Amino acid sequence: MYAKQSQLYTIILASLLLLFGWGSTSSSLQAQSVIPASEQKALLEIYDQCGGTGWAEGYNWRAASGPDKYEGVIIKGGHVQGIALDGVGLTGQLPGSLFTAFPELRLLGLSNNKLSGSIPEALGSLTKLEALTLTSNLWTGQLPNLDKLVNLKVLHLANLCNKDAKGNVISEVTGTLPDISKMPQLEYIDASYSNLSGQLPEQIGICKKLQVLELTANQLTGSIPASINECTNLQILSVQNNKMSGEIPDFSALQLLGKTLDLGLGATEPGRLYLNNNEFTGPFPASVLDLYNLVRFSCANNKLTGSLPADLRVLDACEAFFADHNQFTGALPKYLPAKLWYLDLGHNQLSGSIPAEWRDATGLGKITLSHNDLSGSVSAFYKKLENLDMIDVRNCRFSFADFKAWGAFIKNKNCMFRFGMQRRYSKLQQESVSSGSDVTFDATYPGSLIGDEHYRWYNMTTLQPIPDANEAKLTLRGVTKKDAYRYVCLITSEKMGSSQPRSALRAAGGEEVESDDLQPTLRSGFWELTVDGYFNGTDTPAPIADDLRVYYDSEAQQLHLESEVSVTSLMIVDLSGAVVARIEPSGATSLALSLATGKYVVLLNRADGSYATAPILVH
Repeated sequence: MYAKQSQLYTIILASLLLLFGWGSTSSSLQAQSVIPASEQKALLEIYDQCGGTGWAEGYNWRAASGPDKYEGVIIKGGHVQGIALDGVGLTGQLPGSLFTAFPELRLLGLSNNKLSGSIPEALGSLTKLEALTLTSNLWTGQLPNLDKLVNLKVLHLANLCNKDAKGNVISEVTGTLPDISKMPQLEYIDASYSNLSGQLPEQIGICKKLQVLELTANQLTGSIPASINECTNLQILSVQNNKMSGEIPDFSALQLLGKTLDLGLGATEPGRLYLNNNEFTGPFPASVLDLYNLVRFSCANNKLTGSLPADLRVLDACEAFFADHNQFTGALPKYLPAKLWYLDLGHNQLSGSIPAEWRDATGLGKITLSHNDLSGSVSAFYKKLENLDMIDVRNCRFSFADFKAWGAFIKNKNCMFRFGMQRRYSKLQQESVSSGSDVTFDATYPGSLIGDEHYRWYNMTTLQPIPDANEAKLTLRGVTKKDAYRYVCLITSEKMGSSQPRSALRAAGGEEVESDDLQPTLRSGFWELTVDGYFNGTDTPAPIADDLRVYYDSEAQQLHLESEVSVTSLMIVDLSGAVVARIEPSGATSLALSLATGKYVVLLNRADGSYATAPILVH
């Protein structure tokens, strides 16, 4: 995505303080008053049971002269109205029953601590609460019913599911999303990364003050209710990474949606509409074009169909537009917003050429068009894009000659250029003949060539080179069953790609080198030959490459394989077509291997019978 996972902690913290008219929770701003002994006792029990001696400096309540000196405690009208202990260092289990001691509690902030155990059921009875933040602790158990908190303005339930670096769950709260339609005063809700189930309430339009609806990475189902169009103050809407479905509703009345959110205290949060990674169907939501304030938009990874709008210039504030991994057809948008920085339309069924009018989108920094049916000559639109950082046109239908022109320009711009492999030459082609027949496979590259193309044929099943097969066409005469294999022709070129692409330079700064950035080759199609109904292999899907990454660690002299399916055998060839190595990894993902500086192509067979090629660079 355009940015790292959304974090609204800054929003929440600022909102809590402004909610009560304070710019700080320090004691200097607390009202000096006496509270009931029961409330003071309850505060000290929280301190003692939640590791008070280890709290942040200044929060030593036991050393304070009175509750009016307790840092993080807000006293008004003779009662505790606020307990703001976000990020203080609370540990252990929260004594939930004690909260019945605070009948006037308006604010409870416990985020970013290490509290464990269950979230107390008693919190659901604090009907005067206006702000509740519980995010980023080590809670377990069931999320209590919060439907009675009818006065809530701020609800922060993010990160109730915590995982380690390997994705293992450390702590998790189960339950359903609170019925926010019962909270008509709600302005902010962030329940992202909490693995909550349930659906958005049909009457969500009741929340007319709602500005932020942040529900990323849960297990929500159902559709987005049509009544959301009544939440006219909404500026941020994110339901990405859920299991929602149905058609995307009308957003045309949400004129503030996407507007940068002013948090006060000098802080802002970019407005956005994130619908990606769900199961939405139907056409592109035309009402999005009415959202003139939209800064970031994504409908990626859904099942949307039809065409994309021809003119996106109405989204004049838009900086990021993602519609990748859908089923869109037709032409690319002809006009783009001038401020657009990141455009991703990859993994669709778009056709035609890249519009020359894109040269006017002078803010463009990243363009992803991979895995489409795009073809035709490529205009020089990119020459006016001073901020261009990356172009990805893998798995389309462009020609070598176009790539040569792009490569020369992009090399000078120090831009990442991802151009292989092209789809036309990646499809599985099947031939079924009788014994004794002659068979010719033709990998002739259509269109303009750049002058140093090298053709080399291999038996893909056995990973053996075909003797003397170094032309565009491979003819097998008088075939028998022993010839019933898969074949692949690699088309390589020394002129394609720079000797030290930008990806290699980035690797020196600690970033990984992705093989697709290196581009030493484009591959022609795979051929599968059946003789008298016989084939030396198994029925398999088309070549799989999207889940495959192969890269070489020159310092460690290791070849690394990242594949959802284990690799059973591989062969490495250089750009002359010579076989450098033949390996059976036996489940290993890191292989000790010494390779000289240069460009290579790896041919792989995998455990599910699939096969693929991948380029690598040794530098």
